[in-house]
Amino acid sequence: NRVVHDRRVCYVANTEVDSTLQLTFRSWRRRDDPREEIFNVVIRDPARDRLVLVSTAHIQSEGSHHAGV
Repeated sequence: NRVVHDRRVCYVANTEVDSTLQLTFRSWRRRDDPREEIFNVVIRDPARDRLVLVSTAHIQSEGSHHAGV
């Protein structure tokens, strides 16, 4: 099981209903706690050279919670 500790979403622009969107997904683990994963998603409208959304989530595997978190 995993727990989402932080999630941030930034909507920058709207798109047209017929837009083809490009999604870029990246993930990595913290060096000091490899049970914590960080995910980034970026959505772009390449035809209009427009950034649409950026989202980041910090997720920890069950059993890896630090005191006070």
